[in-house]
Amino acid sequence: QDFEKAASLRDEERQLQEERSRREQAWKSGEMDILSEVDEVAHRDEALLQAARVDLAAGDLEVAGARAHAAAAGFRSSGRRSWAALAEYVELQAEVAATQDLPTPPPPRLLARTRRLARRLEREGWPVEAAHVQTFLGRVALATGRTELAREPLLNAARAGRTGGPALRIQAWHATA
Repeated sequence: QDFEKAASLRDEERQLQEERSRREQAWKSGEMDILSEVDEVAHRDEALLQAARVDLAAGDLEVAGARAHAAAAGFRSSGRRSWAALAEYVELQAEVAATQDLPTPPPPRLLARTRRLARRLEREGWPVEAAHVQTFLGRVALATGRTELAREPLLNAARAGRTGGPALRIQAWHATA
């Protein structure tokens, strides 16, 4: 895990947020073309999300989490709630992966966060990701000794696969296992 790289990404995130604020002020005062600026911000946030996915696949969990967090903040500030939920999903994947092999149980806040995100992804139209988070919820509940909380999310994920495509069925099989 590269703490310096994560700190650098957090600094970059702060700089990007400051730049976004500056540009919003310039736009409000009529000093810039809104279409070019909106495209630039949207592409930057999408690129951050894609980079976070690459980092996640490469096992660079801290950097993946930081980039996904920055992307989610950008999506939220531009009113793209659905995309913010997707970025939060990638951030959660990094956190779950980072905590799953630790000798200590995951932090209790992860249980509530996972539950909220599963509902949000479902509302925002990301059923495959919502089912995947339901499996996380079951795993986190089991890891924290809350077996009574594990059953429902795993059953929900398993049920979701009855009507969906291959990706949703894979999550359902994972939940069933």
